Amino acid sequence: MWEKGKTLLSLLLLLDVMNPVSVFAVEKPTPLSLGEQVQKAKKELEKLKTEAKGKRKKDVAIRKKEASILSLLEEMDHKVRIRQEDAYLIELKIREKEREMEELSGTIIRLNGEIREKKGLISKRLRIIYQERKNTVVKTLFGSRDYPNFLRRFYYLKVIAKKEGEMLSFFKKQ
Repeated sequence: MWEKGKTLLSLLLLLDVMNPVSVFAVEKPTPLSLGEQVQKAKKELEKLKTEAKGKRKKDVAIRKKEASILSLLEEMDHKVRIRQEDAYLIELKIREKEREMEELSGTIIRLNGEIREKKGLISKRLRIIYQERKNTVVKTLFGSRDYPNFLRRFYYLKVIAKKEGEMLSFFKKQ
């Protein structure tokens, strides 16, 4: 059997030598292919380094952009809060002005009532003056019985003239 094994082994060796691809081939690294592998590994390493460097640069740029956007958002948020505070203050002022307007409306209504009342008094007085004509003051003064009565009537006519003057000036102002 040993003979058969030798024959088989020699046949295989013969085939191995004649065949460019060895049956028993175990790849042995040759110095050239090993150098090529080293060069290939170095190129791959350089490629990975440049990719990593590019990615780091992109990452830094993205982080800067993110920080810029966050800063912008914070600034906009701050502006919105300021605008909201301004709007709140404006609303308060509007409410205050509305209250003032209501008070003024009440005052205007009251003053209009007073003006109508004064107008009525003035028109009554004018009617009386028209009815009695020009000589009412003279009639009143000379209708007195004695000197103290004359002075009293004179004083009352003076007070009436003063009040009518105040009423007319008040009416003119309003």
